[in-house]
Amino acid sequence: MLSNLARYTYTKKMFFEPMQFIAGIDTVHGRVEFMQLVGITQRELEVLKADNSHAAVLYERMKKDSPNLITDMKRIKSYL
Repeated sequence: MLSNLARYTYTKKMFFEPMQFIAGIDTVHGRVEFMQLVGITQRELEVLKADNSHAAVLYERMKKDSPNLITDMKRIKSYL
């Protein structure tokens, strides 16, 4: 599904804008729900690999600084 979206945006030169969404989709394999992906630092990844129970803490701490969980590509601060 994500590959098809990527191909569509690349070939049609049509891109997703803020506040757009893709609703859940019924497919032959069941219903698809889209989730938000958020970038994390290498340190945060290492902590989660060692013990993924910290994920909820990471989520809450990130949400305080960025309520919409927009990835800051220049972020160096670690929340874990």
